[in-house]
Amino acid sequence: MKKDSLLRPSILPVFTLIAGAIGFILRTIFLKTQMGPDGLLTENHPLSIALYILCACTLAVVFVCILPLKLLPRRYRSVFRKSMRSSFGCMFAGIGILICGMQQLLQQQNILNMIIMILSFVTAACFGFLAYARQKGSRPHYLVHAGIIVYLMLNLVCQYRIWSPEPQLALYFFPLMASVCLMFGAYQALCLDLHKEDRRAYAFLNQAALFFCFLSLPDSQAAFYLGMGIYCATNLCSMRVSHAYYEGKKKEESETTETAETGEEA
Repeated sequence: MKKDSLLRPSILPVFTLIAGAIGFILRTIFLKTQMGPDGLLTENHPLSIALYILCACTLAVVFVCILPLKLLPRRYRSVFRKSMRSSFGCMFAGIGILICGMQQLLQQQNILNMIIMILSFVTAACFGFLAYARQKGSRPHYLVHAGIIVYLMLNLVCQYRIWSPEPQLALYFFPLMASVCLMFGAYQALCLDLHKEDRRAYAFLNQAALFFCFLSLPDSQAAFYLGMGIYCATNLCSMRVSHAYYEGKKKEESETTETAETGEEA
């Protein structure tokens, strides 16, 4: 009898998208109604508490959902199947990064922002190669994700320089979490390229990044978070279990049973 994992790649992102949309609405209302003239948010407001409860519940559900994913690579089919949807997701991510790089350069022209601007073109090209790989259903070269990781690290440093003077963590908590999850998610994608399979970690970080990207849309880098959110929603690794694994396992169990019965008869 053929068996599949309980989840499919198209189901989990739908749940995360719904949770992210709810969080986006709550955070938008909270920022517009509870921002004081001094630039500070109201502490312990019901909307703020509801946002953190939503975060905890969403991450808990995602964690429970990815538990069936074991670390054995032979249990699963190819990591990323041929998908035009995933290819378009990579293209949206590249466009979002280009827009973000130009915005940073226009806001403040310094050496770090110049480097980010140059890297944005390189990273967009990396997402272009990744889109081609997703369209063909092939495994990309590990340098593609390595380039994306370098950009995400420097972008996080650049953004934190802007966030750090803020007197409240609540003002930049969600963009910070989105950037961290995107960076570590890209690292796990690099591990998949190198045949170091850990689909639990990749799936969890991918969905956490998707959720926090939606909550970060009211912030200044909306194009970046929107593009990366679309990328995360369309590039979840395959969570469908291979039938060949179960067929081999069933055959091993039958052989073990026959051996045990033969030993008892002897």
